[in-house]
Order: sequence, then C-alpha cells, then structure tokens
Amino acid sequence: PLPTSYLAQALHQVVSFSCSGQELPLFTYMRLAALAFLRATATTSRLSLAPTARFSVVVARAMSELVGGGDEPTTTAEERAEAATLRTTDGAAAEVAPTVAGCVFAGPGRQKYVLVQAGARYFVRGDPRASYHMDAARPLVEELRAMEVAHEVLGGGRIQFEPDAKTIHIYGHSMGFPWQGEYRHDLSAMVCQEAYPDFTVTTSNEGY
Repeated sequence: PLPTSYLAQALHQVVSFSCSGQELPLFTYMRLAALAFLRATATTSRLSLAPTARFSVVVARAMSELVGGGDEPTTTAEERAEAATLRTTDGAAAEVAPTVAGCVFAGPGRQKYVLVQAGARYFVRGDPRASYHMDAARPLVEELRAMEVAHEVLGGGRIQFEPDAKTIHIYGHSMGFPWQGEYRHDLSAMVCQEAYPDFTVTTSNEGY
C-alpha cells in the first residue's frame, strides 16, 4: 500500500490548486492528483532523494497551467541558451516565399507566441501546446533556415486566441526571447489583424 504521507501531500496539492473555487472537469483533478503524487514521491523515493530542477519545473508548470495559471517564469538557464541558438540565422535569400503564412496559431486558447522578422516581413507563431517559447518558434525557424532566409526572433509573450468570440489578446514577454528594448506587440497585432481582419485585437505589456 502507498504511504499515507504520499497521498496526503498529493491531496494537499490538489486542494491548493482548486481552492479558487473553479469548476474543473474530473479528468483535470485526476491529472492534478497524478502530477502531485509524482512530485511528492520524487522527494522521498529511494531511487532519487530529491527531484531534479528540470522535473520540478515541468511538474509545477503542468499543474499550474491545467487550471489556467502558469504566469510565473520557469525557464532555466539551459533553456534560454537553447533558445539563443534559434534567435537569429544568416541567409543568402532576400525574401520569404509568399506561401509562408504571416500568422499561424496551432489551436485556440491561451498560448505562448513569438514574433519573427525575416526579410521585410513579420511573422507570428503561437502554440497552446508549447512548453517554451522556443517550441512555438522552432517550426518557422527551421522552415526559414531551409529557405536560407535570414531571420530574427524579436521577442514573444502570450496570446489569448478565441476564434468563437473573434478576439485576440497579445501580452507579456518571453524569458527565452526577451524583447530588445521596447515591446513590439504592436507589430504582432498588425500581423494578426491582417490575418484576421474581422477580429478584435488588443495588446498589453503586462503579465508573463
């Protein structure tokens, strides 16, 4: 049988994340309980006396984002170094093929996004499945590198993309791709508005 302390810690985590009174689906509570149990056992397991920093970050992020949180920066130094390898690329081609869409969201809802400049064009890429901003940037960066077009990831943040309500809210910043100087959500908004002309697009520099 499982030690009572494991279950108590798991229950405590679930309660702490649901105390806001939100109505959550049953599967969400089940996932929270599983993640909380893993986090609790990682601190006492004979196989590992302490969780790795990576494990703690992943579990904490997953638990918070399941209930709509995740606003605290969790990017490690290693992840920021990896993002730096994607930030810029030199290329011989002057322009991006016109078939490359300016704005692409992998799905609706709250998601990490990046703003990329290549040639004379700007590109917005968002992905609700992305754990890190570099995950949202990588597909486009790889496509641009294959075309040998120079690019720069100018920065990033979060986007709340609601196709049913026809709204797009752009805000925050990226730890992996910090803005160099002022935030340029205005450029991101321009790209989004061009792709979704009948949507209401708003921006804010607040939040993470």
